[in-house]
Parts: sequence; C-alpha cells; structure tokens
Amino acid sequence: MAGQDLRSFVAAYERAHPGEVIRVTDQVSIEEDVMALVLEYERRRRYPILIFEKVADHDVPVVCNVVASRGALAFALGVDERGLAPEYARRIKDYVKPVVVPDPPFRHRVLTGPGLDLARLPIPRYFPGDAGRYLTAGMLVARDPDTGVETEGYHRFQLKGRDRMGVSLHSRPTSASSRSWAGSSASRSRSRPAPRSTCTCRRRRRS
Repeated sequence: MAGQDLRSFVAAYERAHPGEVIRVTDQVSIEEDVMALVLEYERRRRYPILIFEKVADHDVPVVCNVVASRGALAFALGVDERGLAPEYARRIKDYVKPVVVPDPPFRHRVLTGPGLDLARLPIPRYFPGDAGRYLTAGMLVARDPDTGVETEGYHRFQLKGRDRMGVSLHSRPTSASSRSWAGSSASRSRSRPAPRSTCTCRRRRRS
C-alpha cells in the first residue's frame, strides 16, 4: 500500500473491509473500557480495528487492534492470508534503508517544561490489577554514551508522572533491551542522562 502512516492504513483497510473497522462513538474511559471491548470482540472470535472517537477527559482518539488479525497484517503487506507467512519471512531479511526526512511532522508541535504533561495522552489502564496506565508497545530508541551506537526495541512504558515514564530493561544477552540496559548503566555510572526517544504504539493482539 502507498500510505505508510496509521491514518492511511486504517482508511484503506476500512474501504477494503468495512466490517473490520469499528468506530465507537459512545464516550469511553481510559480506565479499562478499551481493553474490555477488545476482549469482548475476542470472545466472539473477531479482531477488528477499534477506533474510540470519544475518550473521557481527552481530546485524542484511541486506535487499537491495528494488526490483531492475520487478515489485517496480510493487507498491510499487500498479500492474501495464504501468502502471509512467506512474505513476512522474506521482509524480515529484506532490510529497507531508512529515508531521512528533513522536516518530520512530529517536530511541528514540541512541548517542554511546564507545557509537558504526559497524562494528557489517552494512555489506558487495561486490567483492574494494573499498577497504572501504560503503553504496551512503545519503541525505545537509545544511544550508547560511549560508542554512540543507537539501538531500538519495543518495551512497556508505565506512566509515572507529568514528565516521567518507567520502562523495564534487562541484561539478557543479544537483545535490544540488553543494549538499552547497558547504555543506561553506563550513563548512571557517569551521573548523566542518556539520550532516549520513545515512539508510542498501541496494544496489539494476535488471532
């Protein structure tokens, strides 16, 4: 597909499979409502993309289950479901050289200092036993302070405060998490902050 952004993908998928994109127009809470509906559809053996248009106390909608089904993932890769496994395997090995964009859209609105409040983002609490609100698949981009080598990986981020999030890193060898952990350890030993960036994503489930 031509468009590589979330809006383009959802719009194209909705045109191709109208019944597989559900728009929830009733107001929902970020306290467990999102996951409750995901699980209800899962109980019915359905895995549509869900768009929550009205989230209480927030002006940003929530989109989830984007590639929760084999059908959606196959559509994203431009193949039918029968060709999903070989195409996925091929693309894992077929690296695409990144394109550097001089003026990316995310730089058009930058909040710092008192203007920054992560609680303004509709980050859900998923289950009653959760310790707080969290991103289930945030991409952490980190730079080692000694070598300058960058690494990235998906991690769970818990909202800790207005300008603070917690992330679980571990030292298991050969993983992106271990490289991020090593960089953080090196930064702590020098009592200086480590360069970090987080790209937010939403919870994904597989059928």
